[in-house]
Amino acid sequence: MLALGVTLAAALPAGAQVTSEWRTGRDVPVAVIEVVGGDVEHLAAVVPADAVPPAAIAGFPVTVRPRRGAQLWSVTVPSLLAPQAVADLAGQLSAGGAGAVVALGAVPARELQDALAALDAVPARPLPRTRCVLADGGVAVQLGSSNRVELVFALPPPDDPRADLTPALVAWVQARLAAEFPDVRVESELQDGCARMAVRLAAGNEHPRALVRRLRQRLAALTSTPATAEEVARALAACQARAVQAAVRGGPVARDLAERLALGGRVAAVLATPVVDAATLAELARQVLGGHAGFATVVEQERRPQDEARQTLDNGAVVQVRWIPGEIGVVAVALGNVAPRAGHEVVAAAATAAARKGWMTTVRELAGVPAVAVAAPAAALTDVIEQVSDGVTSVRPAAHDDLEAVVMRSLGLADVPAGEAFSIALALPADLEVGSEAVGKFFGSIPPGQVTAGAAPGGPGLNWTVSADAPEIVGVVELPPTAAGMVAAQLLRDRLALEPGITTMLLAPAGRLVLTVAAAGGPHVPALDTRLAGVWKKAAAAKAPAGEVATAAREVLAAFYGDVGAATARVAAAAFLPIVPTEADLLGADAAEVGKVVAALPAWEKLTRYARGQAPPAATPRPARPAVRKSNPPRG
Repeated sequence: MLALGVTLAAALPAGAQVTSEWRTGRDVPVAVIEVVGGDVEHLAAVVPADAVPPAAIAGFPVTVRPRRGAQLWSVTVPSLLAPQAVADLAGQLSAGGAGAVVALGAVPARELQDALAALDAVPARPLPRTRCVLADGGVAVQLGSSNRVELVFALPPPDDPRADLTPALVAWVQARLAAEFPDVRVESELQDGCARMAVRLAAGNEHPRALVRRLRQRLAALTSTPATAEEVARALAACQARAVQAAVRGGPVARDLAERLALGGRVAAVLATPVVDAATLAELARQVLGGHAGFATVVEQERRPQDEARQTLDNGAVVQVRWIPGEIGVVAVALGNVAPRAGHEVVAAAATAAARKGWMTTVRELAGVPAVAVAAPAAALTDVIEQVSDGVTSVRPAAHDDLEAVVMRSLGLADVPAGEAFSIALALPADLEVGSEAVGKFFGSIPPGQVTAGAAPGGPGLNWTVSADAPEIVGVVELPPTAAGMVAAQLLRDRLALEPGITTMLLAPAGRLVLTVAAAGGPHVPALDTRLAGVWKKAAAAKAPAGEVATAAREVLAAFYGDVGAATARVAAAAFLPIVPTEADLLGADAAEVGKVVAALPAWEKLTRYARGQAPPAATPRPARPAVRKSNPPRG
């Protein structure tokens, strides 16, 4: 026998006419929605997650959709086959059970009574209940074909009596927002068993993140003005559209109703026009919207970074702008043709100035070109440019007169950075209206350099200034300005780092790639030079195995490539580099090519070397021996 626990008949607008709901003797919720005028019957059932779906019911294919902890089976059959389809479905459900069963179509419940009786054999398998957690105020950014936004608010669950009023709330919010956002769509839906109200809107020419802020502000203001009687009447009239969906989208409506029914909701409440007054609607709006920002999903049109042509300011500073998607920008400054100590001091000052403001900074060195990158929200980027400019101009590096300074001057690297030593790269959101103009304002005031007489470069061999100081030597190695040359330089640095007391620097003076090898100590300069000759021979004569080359290439890759800050620093430094190796160059570094570079390097004695320090002590002359006169042998 068919156990009828509750039967509800609700007068509905054209399309859905009568809804019947009950629970079987084994407590399975069932609903039959009669939609007059159609030719098909839509069946939907919520079943356990481990149930094995049939390929077909009454000869028609079954569609299976996963749900949280369950499955949703659905099938559409001709009205004539509806009784057979219901009986077949009941037979499939008898073993594993069901959480709810819904039939929507032209066949009334009375004509399905015999077939529906078979559902008495189906055990109840309710949907597992899980907590519905919504990250209120959160924003998720996705890339898509067009700019649009979605704002989601939690609604009362289907088994909450307030859920009967949500269609009126959705219609009222839609009407209120339409005055400012004509294309807005507001819908109530279930996602993973959680009821929610979704507000969706295409962004058009407005940035989607700005649209989210404006939409949130408007929704927050809705609850401050109660609904009028006229608005309530329009909202109730709009609710009828949901019931009408059953006449044109019977399959999706049946699936939605089955899920709501399995969660404890009432089908009649979803399809029927609710009874609500202005005060009740205002209270529900306050509970759903009041104090809630909703969870936003921002879909941004995918854009690839676009680079503008490099510009040169009047003082020689270089500016490069890249346009990137998003609301975060990066300002990077690199110093070229400057002695490393001075460059690092200036970059550190800029990083410190930015960090004091709470902005994120990264300091990098690319082939001897120091750079700092500062990331901040778009609205703060003008301030970032000003603070970084103030930071780099607030420092005047001290002049040095040690051996390193002599070597740097001989390579043409300045002690103090002038205007032409700065390269500024900006990675800016596409809609930001600041850029090179702000850079010109703050960096354009740095004085340009003056022509000065620097130290003459030393020739090959040992350029030695004898002094009483401890011995020190710096050798200068020219490398080819290629990707293989840069990997070879890193390989040599890795090898030389294993030798005690040896330091190296990779530099990029005026279109060149130079490696310096330095050491100090020992009794005198010739002894130190002899030691360095042996160390260099060992480092430069060894073959370049593929594994060692790959390790060196990865180190160069890590120095040049990284996140947006690293990429922007690379763009800034590129103005002073003889080559910027590509990722493909480094990932596919050829050990044979790197080996050729290493093998072609000159011996230590043929390198240009600079030295300071003591000479060997002069040899102590031996005392002269007294002359001995030989006597002639006596004559016989």
